[in-house]
Amino acid sequence: MTKMSPAEAMTAMLEALAPSQRPFGYGQLLEAAQALTSSSATEAALILGVLGTSQFARIATPPPVGVPLSFPADHRVHLENSEEWYWISANLTASDGMTKLGVLTTTQSTRLVPQDIQASAGWSDAESHIAHSATTVAVNDGTRSFLVRRKPNVKWRIGGDDVVFPSVDQPLYRCGDDVMTWGSEQVLPLRVQSGDGDMSIDLTLSTDMPLESAWFLQALAGRSPPPRPGIYYSWPQLKVTGTVTIGEKVYEVSGTGWIDHQLMMATPPDALHPPPPILPPTLNALDNGYRGWQWCQFNFENGDAYTGATFQDGAFRTNLPSTFSGYITRVDGVWVPQQVNAEWRLDALINSLSDVLQPTEWTYQLTGTHVDGSGVTATSGTIVATPLHPDGGFYGGGLQVNSEVAATVILTRNPVSGPAMTLAGAGYCETVSAEPRAHYVKRALAVLAGEAAPPTP
Repeated sequence: MTKMSPAEAMTAMLEALAPSQRPFGYGQLLEAAQALTSSSATEAALILGVLGTSQFARIATPPPVGVPLSFPADHRVHLENSEEWYWISANLTASDGMTKLGVLTTTQSTRLVPQDIQASAGWSDAESHIAHSATTVAVNDGTRSFLVRRKPNVKWRIGGDDVVFPSVDQPLYRCGDDVMTWGSEQVLPLRVQSGDGDMSIDLTLSTDMPLESAWFLQALAGRSPPPRPGIYYSWPQLKVTGTVTIGEKVYEVSGTGWIDHQLMMATPPDALHPPPPILPPTLNALDNGYRGWQWCQFNFENGDAYTGATFQDGAFRTNLPSTFSGYITRVDGVWVPQQVNAEWRLDALINSLSDVLQPTEWTYQLTGTHVDGSGVTATSGTIVATPLHPDGGFYGGGLQVNSEVAATVILTRNPVSGPAMTLAGAGYCETVSAEPRAHYVKRALAVLAGEAAPPTP
């Protein structure tokens, strides 16, 4: 069977969309698809970015992934699905005892065409996905702070790029020069290497907990709800060692880390009740509201952790309730999440890449009852997060601007009896999709049309 070219397959994907699924700029997307070559990974990612949720419209959803999870099977990339992320973060101290570093590295796979077009194209699952990795390093030596970003790294196996997706038998994820490997059936220790010449990281994450219980289920018992169902689990309080190199400076580092693994499965359209056709929108008519989220994870000095998320939907808000919010403790060698109520306040905003507004200081008010690792019951608490460096922005594979800010934190707790108690900690504060839709679409279409060069931070 003769394989379709990238241009043929991506054009077929666009032409198969129902009228109601065709976004603003659809004609320009067709032109861009028809010009794709095997070296057009970034352009393919931009097409998906402009499509937005329409990119998932015709991707079939396989049966739900089983819970409880099974390793290493569930730590592989599920190429039968649509989109999957591995987020690894570390809050580190250099060997001088003074310099603090925050390292964030993420690797993502995204399906380009639905399964029926994949079959017609003669592509494998691996060829039907693009891979993207991004790494940032925040450095604060007490007198100055700065952020170093890895150059954009988008790879496509159909064009011969060096991409290896991890499988049950191959615990290795390669996206060009960026590599993630794990050394046991229970994933840990995990080694991550990333770099582009100006900076590089080589870190190993491990745990002193039993490997089979070193992780916990996030969100709603490990599942994210529709319309983007999937699985979601995390490893908190990991031990991290290794090196970070910036220019000619090599930092020997150690500290704490966190691994997130998120698999998002598309929901197929309702064939019995298809949406009515709509007229293509104009750029000015595009929804300029925000459809993103804030998320955080913090490791505290006593071995406990906190994580949660809150979602933006409409006008950008700086005071938000947390959709899921959990205080995490170890009980008999097992992580136990405790759901607590929380209100998040975004205390300061800055302009990041492409003039996208991003939060940079946060206060989290916990109002539910939780018990810490030493058995102290608290009825409320306040977490104040202070960034190592104000800006954590980086470009995603389709040039979306995301933000991961390394932060130190102080948790003030109110025990049932006795004075307030404080805990120090460190972690990351995340913002995804903090850019109005029309702003992003204008940027992406300009790059696809050759009217603007892809930004290189």
